[in-house]
Amino acid sequence: MKSRVHLELPQPHIRPLFRKAVALDRKGDVYTAVKIYKKLIKLAPNWYPPYQYLSSIYKYHNDWKAAFHYGQRAIENGADKAEMWRNFAIAATALKKWQIARNAWNKVGFQLKEVKHAPNFDMGIIPIRLRYDNFHEIVWAKQIDPARAIIESIPDPVSDRNYGDLILIDFKITGYRIVKGKKMPVYDELELIKRSHYRNYLVFLHDSQKNEVNLLDQLCWNEDLGFDNWSHLTELQLNKNLAYLPEYYNEDLEFDFEQSDMRIAVAAERLEDVEEVMRAWAAIALKEYEILQM
Repeated sequence: MKSRVHLELPQPHIRPLFRKAVALDRKGDVYTAVKIYKKLIKLAPNWYPPYQYLSSIYKYHNDWKAAFHYGQRAIENGADKAEMWRNFAIAATALKKWQIARNAWNKVGFQLKEVKHAPNFDMGIIPIRLRYDNFHEIVWAKQIDPARAIIESIPDPVSDRNYGDLILIDFKITGYRIVKGKKMPVYDELELIKRSHYRNYLVFLHDSQKNEVNLLDQLCWNEDLGFDNWSHLTELQLNKNLAYLPEYYNEDLEFDFEQSDMRIAVAAERLEDVEEVMRAWAAIALKEYEILQM
């Protein structure tokens, strides 16, 4: 996509009007801000900032056609900041414009190969923040391109997300997950792209120890079933406007196990798949269990 050199502002009152729109936008009066941005576009059609701000607003309202349109106009009129290219790439991804998305991502340092269909790269496991009601939850997801990921955790049922769901993700860092002393950036989910066919089951392991929980984890992995240890889940955290990026500490299995009843979440397409794995687990561990569908 070629950019045009934007023209000088034709009227001196444009900038104060633009600053007013930005101030209203930041205060939460998005409706009035959008009206002013659109007025500015009529007054100065070749000036890119109003297009850029409109693209960002529509992105966070999941109006991808509008986000793409205004992002494209901003770039055509000279916008060349990394944030603009990233927002434009996310909108292109949401609209399945794969080639345009690839070109936009490569503008900000990626080296993505040419694709004709939906890309499926292996970009590693990343922490994602799900937000619902007035709470948020950090889950793990497999990133398959810069703006899409597949959930690898089993989220709380209240979240309306599940193991295997394909989601659209933002590029802005919203916090850090601390894993073995190392910081991993956390990104926000933007929307659900495709729901998985997995269902959640709660399994109670009676008088189980760490090695027996690890065994079930491995058996679920072998059968492509989701696995999460819900025994030591922390409460969902309230969404707060913080002046700093929050840090989330990873819940893993490195705590001191004693024999106890463990609550394990398992995700599977069929109950029979869970029952088969649990029979294999019981035959090895020589322990009892119960299965409940959530």
